[in-house]
Amino acid sequence: MNIEVRSVTGADFAGDGSQVLMAAWAPPSLRYSPQYVEWQLTFPGPCEAPAVAAFEGRQTVGFAASTHRRVFSGGHPLDLLVVTFVAVDPRVRGQGIAHRLYAALLSEIRRTGLPVITYGRSNSSGQRAIEQAYPLAGFSLSIFGEYAPYATIPRTATSEGWSKSTLLPPIPQDGDFEYSAPTPEQFAHYFRDPRGRHLWAHEGGGWAWATEVEFVSPKGVETVTSLESITGVPIEALPGLAAAAGQGKLVHAPNLLGYTSQELRPLGFRQTTAAWIGYCAGRSTSARGINLEII
Repeated sequence: MNIEVRSVTGADFAGDGSQVLMAAWAPPSLRYSPQYVEWQLTFPGPCEAPAVAAFEGRQTVGFAASTHRRVFSGGHPLDLLVVTFVAVDPRVRGQGIAHRLYAALLSEIRRTGLPVITYGRSNSSGQRAIEQAYPLAGFSLSIFGEYAPYATIPRTATSEGWSKSTLLPPIPQDGDFEYSAPTPEQFAHYFRDPRGRHLWAHEGGGWAWATEVEFVSPKGVETVTSLESITGVPIEALPGLAAAAGQGKLVHAPNLLGYTSQELRPLGFRQTTAAWIGYCAGRSTSARGINLEII
């Protein structure tokens, strides 16, 4: 079998990338629609975000990509890339294609000079692939927090104090964590999310994105509200945020940075699946975690 791995333009390759991603992940899984993949791969940034694909003849059998984000880190805004969408068609797994995709993608990323954030499910093949690929590509790699996914159904909480906003919110400048700090162009791009997205702000301070995330299940496509980049929200205000965003339905919170399970459990938040492990590559940081969405 002759497999070729080469660079592609992420935005132009969203359709083919979507097909590989949907084939690679069995239900229940995120719905990687072409529109969603294109939106992710067109985030504004200081350069083109690298992407690569694997081909068997004219057939696309693998994909890996990066997307831009900016955070507030060490007292300054920092541009970085999030590596995501790594997938191999199940028909050709076990032939080292994922390793070749990582090698090609990380080689392209090294040329940008930007640091990297990526996530791997704890105790998974994806985690092992990350921990092997980055050092081989010449990146320093360090664990950057553990992120347990939670869910809640806000049956009794009220949404008092929460309202939708279209203004770029304030970013905390403490050094314990790194916070999402989008440029004005990135902030505007968030609102173009084809799945639907709102920014919720609290009258006492704090904010979060609420996104209508689509999952493929044995029953078909289901939509769940997901809370992302929760910033400066007092823990007692979290149930109200879930009530405002979810309208009484199931709400996911994949990254509740800074809150503990002991604090969350009495508020009705329950861990749903194994935790994600965050990784930082290409730089060092004294922060204990990052509040970016888990992509």
